[in-house]
Amino acid sequence: MASPEPLPEHVLDGLTDEELIAYIAAMRSRGNAEAAATGLGVLVFGHWENVRRRVALRVPPVEVEDLTGEIITSAVRSAFDGTSEGEFIVWLGTIVKRRIADFYRLRERRLDTASLDSIAEGGREPATDGEIDLGGYLEVQAVIVDLLGSRSDAHRRVIEIMVFDDLPASPAVAEVDGMTAANAYQVVTRFRAELRRRLAERDADADPA
Repeated sequence: MASPEPLPEHVLDGLTDEELIAYIAAMRSRGNAEAAATGLGVLVFGHWENVRRRVALRVPPVEVEDLTGEIITSAVRSAFDGTSEGEFIVWLGTIVKRRIADFYRLRERRLDTASLDSIAEGGREPATDGEIDLGGYLEVQAVIVDLLGSRSDAHRRVIEIMVFDDLPASPAVAEVDGMTAANAYQVVTRFRAELRRRLAERDADADPA
């Protein structure tokens, strides 16, 4: 594949890993960062199941799909400067190891804020002494409604499927036109991060120290 012109994704999908790596290197040498990034995306997504298997060996089953999506998204956004399949495997493996380590570090930090994270993951604030904090629940729902209202119809549907229906990215990709798994995980990650921030601000305002 000497001096290739930029190729559409459906053509790239038919290339081997070795051919894709050569294509990425050629586009990079030409200064065509966009074409190189597209090639890398196709290459990385081709290893989804390999990444998923590695993640499944290290994290709880309920976390596997989300963490796999986050790892793939990170890899797509990263720069791969190698020129061989072996270098690519090592590069992707490094990202997998780092994100799994990050996952467990984050779990440790979340031990003291389990209630907040539960809400941000679509769960419910646990009741105390058998009672339901209806006021707090309604406040949380109001924040969620406000955040959903600021999203596009497509992004709102992705959030409904993946956060509130607790489904993986594939149903969202199938239902929402033009949505990719990487984009779906980005939408959900941004929503959860903003929800956690808004709830933390609410708690800080309610209990000024």
